[in-house]
Amino acid sequence: MAEDMILTEEKLRGVKPYWDRLERAGFIVEQFGWAIEEPLLDVGCGEKHLKQALPGGFSYTGLDLSACADVRCNLDGGQIPFKENSFATVVCADVLEHLENIHRVFIDLFRITSRHLIVSLPNCWCDLKYLMALGGRGSGKFYGLPAVRPQDRHRWFFNYSEARRFLIENSRTTTRSARLYRYYGPQGRTFRLGRILLPGSRFDDLFVNTLWAVFEK
Repeated sequence: MAEDMILTEEKLRGVKPYWDRLERAGFIVEQFGWAIEEPLLDVGCGEKHLKQALPGGFSYTGLDLSACADVRCNLDGGQIPFKENSFATVVCADVLEHLENIHRVFIDLFRITSRHLIVSLPNCWCDLKYLMALGGRGSGKFYGLPAVRPQDRHRWFFNYSEARRFLIENSRTTTRSARLYRYYGPQGRTFRLGRILLPGSRFDDLFVNTLWAVFEK
């Protein structure tokens, strides 16, 4: 099925920026509700904000290392502990970049969903742009070398183009369609200036905040 995969791409227009995980959960339901079916698995569920954004009684399972999770699991430790096609929809939002075994886990997500997989990857260059604007001060939330070992950090540093290539090339044999969405986040004066001065690919590598994807098996 590799060469038959249908790929569509677009930018999300008129979207209210989200600032935290609770607002992101509402964004997921609002933008991709058409792909959310029961039962649903929320990979990297944290405090299960997505469950709060779904209708009451929705068949939801949260997987994470945290105590709040319905199923506790270290994704770097092995296969995701569910059988094939266990969930109609699997959501994995801003999780893969935290994993050493990003390629293996991404492919395994397709195994456990029977219909839709919703994934997001951040554009790390977008954050770097603002750090450089501050005169190179700071290391960002998920980078640098703090004196105390952090509990939460990124294992990978990539831009929009690399995230796009990763998602496309690692899904060709496992899905029949992929829809990619560019989320730019807040759009201030720097954003508008970049749109004027930079060619499309370079602009996206610096200004896309997050790449969202919905895959259908």
